[in-house]
Amino acid sequence: MTPAVWREALAALEAATGLRFGDARRPLLLSVRSGAPVSMPGMMETLLNIGLCDATVPGLLRLTGNPRLVWDAYRRLVAGYGETVLGVPGAVFEADLAAVCADSGADEANLDFIALRALTQRHRASLQREAGQAFPQDPLVQLQQAIAAVFASWQADKARDWRRLRQLDDAMGTAVTVQRMVFGNAGGGSGAGVGFTRHPASGAPQPWVDFLFNAQGEDVVSGRRSAPAHDALAQVAPAVWQTLLAACATLERGFGDMQDIEFTVENGRL
Repeated sequence: MTPAVWREALAALEAATGLRFGDARRPLLLSVRSGAPVSMPGMMETLLNIGLCDATVPGLLRLTGNPRLVWDAYRRLVAGYGETVLGVPGAVFEADLAAVCADSGADEANLDFIALRALTQRHRASLQREAGQAFPQDPLVQLQQAIAAVFASWQADKARDWRRLRQLDDAMGTAVTVQRMVFGNAGGGSGAGVGFTRHPASGAPQPWVDFLFNAQGEDVVSGRRSAPAHDALAQVAPAVWQTLLAACATLERGFGDMQDIEFTVENGRL
């Protein structure tokens, strides 16, 4: 897919947010997700933090005032792009992470921005070594390749097997959804969750979710960190919980059934 297909939509998103994709002062970062007509949890690829590069790091630092967020996002982008777009084994980046955690004496959730900056550089060196090319510094290249990778994941073996088991037609295809990034890793008042709009076993009309504070969605679905149930979110952030209750009710009214959901909280806002 050429940029001509999505440039107009990107310009509209820039106008709506007051940010510009690739801008050094006010950078817009993007998430690139699948948009299949039926839910295929964990089967399709997602890339986050698209648009972050050496030129946009200072701008994101100024916008957020949060160096840990910026370097956490950058290291995630390099690893995710290397694995999803360039086919670098995930174990390569896991080894980088283990080495930095050992050097700093902290686990992943508690690495400071200095350690995360060092991890970003390790990931870039690993990507160069394994893929034979550097991590792209052109945000438009990042976006174009991310969109292509999500489309291609429709034909991945795990996705085809999942559809076959559920007797779904391969020909239905998928869209790709490109959105402004929302940062669940912005601090203690942020996080990411997945779950259902009601209890999946009893049908009780209350969201049933796993939620991690100071995390992005991949942390919840990957299993790298243990995600507590929704009780922690309801207790720590009751206003967010009430907003989530209202959103779940709206979804069920619109679709007429229980829905599986993913959501992000950034600085106390759902």
